Amino acid sequence: MRCIINVAIGGRYPKEQKRLGESLAKHFQGDFLSWTDFPNDNYNKANPYNTKAAAFEEAMKKGYTQILWVDSPVVALKAVSPIFDSIVKNGYLTMKNGQYNCAQTCSDACLAYFKVSRDQAETFQEHAGGIIGIDTTHPKGKQLIDLFIQACKNGACDGSRKHDGQSKDPRFKFHRQCQSVISLAANTLGLPPTMNMNELITVDTSKKNERTILCWSHRGKHILSANGRHTRRIRRPKRGGTRNATHGYIYLQTSSGLNDCLVQLAKCTKYAIQHHRSIILEMPMYSATDLDTVFDFSKYPVPILTNHKEMQKELAKNPIEPPYYGTLADPITRKHKTNRKWSTEDGKILEFDFAKSYPITTVLVYAAGRGGEGDDSINILEHIRLRPAVLEAYRQKLKEYSVPTEYNSIHLRATDRKLNITNNITGMLTKDSNSIIKQPSSGNTHADSLKKIDAFLKAHTLPVFISGDNPKLIEKLSAKYPQILYSSSPNNNKECTSNRECTALHKQGHENPDILKNAVVDLLILAGAKSIMTSAGGYSRLAKKLSERKDILKKLLS
Repeated sequence: MRCIINVAIGGRYPKEQKRLGESLAKHFQGDFLSWTDFPNDNYNKANPYNTKAAAFEEAMKKGYTQILWVDSPVVALKAVSPIFDSIVKNGYLTMKNGQYNCAQTCSDACLAYFKVSRDQAETFQEHAGGIIGIDTTHPKGKQLIDLFIQACKNGACDGSRKHDGQSKDPRFKFHRQCQSVISLAANTLGLPPTMNMNELITVDTSKKNERTILCWSHRGKHILSANGRHTRRIRRPKRGGTRNATHGYIYLQTSSGLNDCLVQLAKCTKYAIQHHRSIILEMPMYSATDLDTVFDFSKYPVPILTNHKEMQKELAKNPIEPPYYGTLADPITRKHKTNRKWSTEDGKILEFDFAKSYPITTVLVYAAGRGGEGDDSINILEHIRLRPAVLEAYRQKLKEYSVPTEYNSIHLRATDRKLNITNNITGMLTKDSNSIIKQPSSGNTHADSLKKIDAFLKAHTLPVFISGDNPKLIEKLSAKYPQILYSSSPNNNKECTSNRECTALHKQGHENPDILKNAVVDLLILAGAKSIMTSAGGYSRLAKKLSERKDILKKLLS
């Protein structure tokens, strides 16, 4: 699995990181992992250059094997696959920095850590630190990154980029921190630079050519935009105000379960595309989950920002629409529903007017909480990718419960309303559908639903995957029908004596960070079935529609 990583802390770097991400969305098929703070707490945070090792460490934890660090000021000009081809070929990628040797750029403390004399360091070629690639499945790449990470954890990266008396040797000029560490790590392992400057990668925009893939752009009179074109640098006003803003924000605070969240996202996306806005996404129902660990929005039609708490602070002084929402720093709390719309206590809907155009500095708030029964939720999935951890959880579940290539599925939604299996049976023969859905009604929704389930299970010999939030009911069905493969029970750590006590799946998202991931995994398995029987509710509809759109399902699983 491939990914590109970056950390951008303070100053111009977060904006440059955003530009980098936009360029990679056009030229990279893998995942872009980005942070605006230290990825973990395993390093000295007083030295921001330790973030590079922390980012590599986090990417490896997530299961990525081919990892490329790219500095924030870099822009991708064309497909980056040749860069990864070089990583695979050599096991790692570093660039030669022809200006210095390691005697000039490594402090006494750094040399002491690697047990290298300054005389020996004078024979070591410095490796540039702005772009580093490794393949953890290759012995050279694994040795290099392990040595780099451990050295940074032990303080070899710490030190000033000024001389600051870090050595009395006249050859020493300054400590280059992470660049010094990667240089000594590579040289002590006998690993030379695999690429020269201006060979696919350049730090000088004037030297880019038809072969250039990655290009630095943050100094001088001009900068590169995400599409690789030169633009004049926009200077920040000296006193207050906003820089000639060209991109505004929609603050989307979704409600209800996964399907409704996607419907609300789809609605805001249409407006954001038309009016050139980014979406700040908050999913309160899954507040315990870091959304970036589940969804990859790098190829989404508009920028999606999931760091809503940071954006609330950054945009605290911006005007809000509707104005009675308050401010992003101090929003009005939603108290109750009115006609299925979230509103204030006096009945005002928390939703901007989609028919209007607003000043770019105004933050538009959508917290209306409405779902839908159309195709919006499934269509929006076409632009979302899933993180490797989610796909791995999906594969593990298939393996753990021996789910075969062909199977049927049933979704039960029995905890927040009476069991209501619908007549939507996707993928079945007409005669089988008729034999199930045309049974006479008894007037008891729950009893009628159980009869439909019985008929469904008896009509087919294929194994059946059942997902639902009523463990008692699934337990009874599993005991009665041996072809049932798995009982999806998020409440298996407590006893449920009634449906009311078995809280619906999405209701636990405030405490359990895995609820959203588990819901997505079950959705994928439900949709992969040959035939699917659904119950009432948006999640069931989403599973049914996804089962009918195998093209989108295939993209999600890729």
